[in-house]
Amino acid sequence: MIRRLFTRVLLVCLLAMIAFAGWFAWFAYTPIPLPTAPFDFSIKHGSSLKSSARQISASGLPMSAWQFEWMARLLGKGRDLKAGNYQLTEAITPLDLLTKLRLGDALQSEITFIEGHTFAQMRKILAAHGGLKPDSAQLPDQAVLKLVGAKEPHPEGLFFPDTYVFSGGMSDVSLLKRAYQTMQTNLAKAWKKRGAISLLRSASPMSVLAGCGGRGPSGEWAW
Repeated sequence: MIRRLFTRVLLVCLLAMIAFAGWFAWFAYTPIPLPTAPFDFSIKHGSSLKSSARQISASGLPMSAWQFEWMARLLGKGRDLKAGNYQLTEAITPLDLLTKLRLGDALQSEITFIEGHTFAQMRKILAAHGGLKPDSAQLPDQAVLKLVGAKEPHPEGLFFPDTYVFSGGMSDVSLLKRAYQTMQTNLAKAWKKRGAISLLRSASPMSVLAGCGGRGPSGEWAW
């Protein structure tokens, strides 16, 4: 009697495992039809796996958020999803979608700092861009300078005017740091070209660059 009961329980468990494996394979490898092509959706910075799945589902993609979450957890790949703006051009399986999110295969955004802009104007441009994480939004200028690694006491002229390409969800501090480092690199080239290091270092960064050729006809800086 006990042996027969044990056999039945074992059979039920085996059938349950087969059914679960069948569901997993069906869900993971069945392409999700797109409502429109191309189809865009966004994952906010700092989103958990559950939140990310809900954002995708709420965007209109016909996919079960809780099933996607379970799949990612069962695979042990639910902690590495990247924030950003994503675009799908054709039907995609949940497994391939998970891979896309883990790789951060998002659309690239860009932001332009125009020559002559003040630091306050640059910060307004950053704040108005929805693709950046606003880490510096509530910080004073001096705190921002410290975060980007600047030793100068004032921010004016420290950030190279150019167009910067980045992935969605990037910190605005990281972008400013890139602009600051680009300026430092170009200043080093200018100082090397002119040779009058002590004199040039007493001038503003942009005046040094302007004195070393400025932008050429193509818009590139000439050295």
